[in-house]
Amino acid sequence: MEKLSLPQRLTVAQIAELWEQWKGYEKQEVTLQAQDVHQVDVAGLQLLLKLKLANHLSWESPSEALTQAAALAGVDSLLSLPSVQEGA
Repeated sequence: MEKLSLPQRLTVAQIAELWEQWKGYEKQEVTLQAQDVHQVDVAGLQLLLKLKLANHLSWESPSEALTQAAALAGVDSLLSLPSVQEGA
């Protein structure tokens, strides 16, 4: 199992570099350490979806910013992220 740490910013500016680092991971179990993510945009979510399609993903401490962005985009269940709590 591979562990990958997500950066604080998961935005279009970081996507190309991250994909270069991650594109070798296919058909593996990957744990994403996501507690430090503070900013996420659509490109960041697309990268996570691409990684999810090629692997079995699990999450370690996903940040509130990540779970909220995924929920707003409607991809939280596709990414197997925990649900955002009501009233949070």
